[in-house]
Amino acid sequence: MSSRSKLPLFRPVLTVGSNCIHLDEHFDFRNHPCLVSELYGMSVFDFLKQNSFQPFPERHIQDFAKSLLKSVGCTFGPLDTC
Repeated sequence: MSSRSKLPLFRPVLTVGSNCIHLDEHFDFRNHPCLVSELYGMSVFDFLKQNSFQPFPERHIQDFAKSLLKSVGCTFGPLDTC
């Protein structure tokens, strides 16, 4: 199943931890799915630029991955598991 065919399965609200991200739009760019929401803070690029492009610490990447996986699980799984 392509990314384009999976996107309509997303609910209008993606849950990340105890926060919700309202999905405004989605599209493909060079065969990559892009999700559009309002800006909730500094972009990853701006954060890296401000920190002289130092890589994120491994612990932060693990936290990002856990949040992302939990949000996907809440989006596609039963609501009582969130």
